[in-house]
Amino acid sequence: MKFLLLLAIIVLAPHTKVPGYDFIYPFRPSDLIIVVAAVAGIPWLASTLRSRRGVGIVLAMSLFFIVAIASAFWGYIFLSSENLEAMVIDGERVDYLTFAIKKLFLLAICFYGFRYVANNESVSNATLLKFWYHGLTIAVALHLLLYILSPDYFAQRAGVFVEGNHGGSYYLLSFFLMWIGVQEGLKFGRYGMGIAFLGVMLSQSTTSLLLLLFLSIVAYFLLPPKPEVGKRRLGPVLLGAGIAIVIAAVYGDTVLGKLTGEGVDSNTFSRYDRIASILSGANMFLAHPLFGVGIQGYAFALPKYVDPFIETFFNWNSRRIANNIYVEIMAEQGLIGFVSFCLLVYRIGMPAFRQLRHHSVACAALASIFFSWLAFPTYTISFHWIGMAVIYRLTAYGRVGGYMPHVQLKDNPDSREVMPN
Repeated sequence: MKFLLLLAIIVLAPHTKVPGYDFIYPFRPSDLIIVVAAVAGIPWLASTLRSRRGVGIVLAMSLFFIVAIASAFWGYIFLSSENLEAMVIDGERVDYLTFAIKKLFLLAICFYGFRYVANNESVSNATLLKFWYHGLTIAVALHLLLYILSPDYFAQRAGVFVEGNHGGSYYLLSFFLMWIGVQEGLKFGRYGMGIAFLGVMLSQSTTSLLLLLFLSIVAYFLLPPKPEVGKRRLGPVLLGAGIAIVIAAVYGDTVLGKLTGEGVDSNTFSRYDRIASILSGANMFLAHPLFGVGIQGYAFALPKYVDPFIETFFNWNSRRIANNIYVEIMAEQGLIGFVSFCLLVYRIGMPAFRQLRHHSVACAALASIFFSWLAFPTYTISFHWIGMAVIYRLTAYGRVGGYMPHVQLKDNPDSREVMPN
């Protein structure tokens, strides 16, 4: 059962556009599978909670979740005092507590998903990477199909995701996870890197395209040279140059337009939108630096703290989201929430970053998430937490090795894998 649930969680992680999605919003298919795993795995969860493995992360998650609950209570009190506890969307009244409870539930799902993937001993780490490869392949295949079937540009960019940048972030993360597979001699790793690169191109995400180049170069030059090779070979450098040429040839004008274009159009809108949300979030944080306006309170508090910059290019009332996770946390949960969030992220990333050169590709995978969060409206994206769980397993418990004594892979005697009992 744990094997099948783990397979379903990872394979379904990127998929959001399914029939009936609107009826279960905001819970994605992978979220629902995690809920099933939580119900089916209560005895397993009890045993993992008694384990000392990863206790620091459990404590950090517990602290952040307690702070989030307190923030929801504070948000209700604060917004009620400001007569902002409800808003009207498409003619329908929406109460703050409804949104806040959904956010807390999604956060619990993400934390449980992390724990389930990080401490699940039903599969080896090599098998876990293979699961990710299957999910990546399916996502790209469906994304390609959407280009054939749909004339809608924004639907094409999104693919099986809610939004194009979501897809770009998933494919970018997948690129580095597959690179780790290559390092460990897993045969599907190189194919996975190529498929992930194709996915980044399909998503047309400027952020992901630029991060792919930057993080790949940094990760490669941080890697220690292999003893049998000595000096670095020129091949990866030429490959990087080829990737840059492909990106420049296909999306050069679009990328430059998004970064430097003046006036508001389909290219520059996201840049202006993020600047506006950052400024408005900063207004909320400066007014309430300690507690913020309450978790999920950005949309409700915006009328009082909206920055005039927004009004110069679009109707702010139709875009009540903070397109930057760090700004969102600081605006909604203040310094207390932001510090507890940073503590949690530190605990997750510490095993990789404390051995930066040895784990440079894993560090690039984590950095791809952290940089992507500069362009995301919420931190409860389950595939990010699932990806971080995979990275944590690979860096904290041994690369492709993991929980049990190492044995050799049959198809590669130089690679190590931990086999399940």
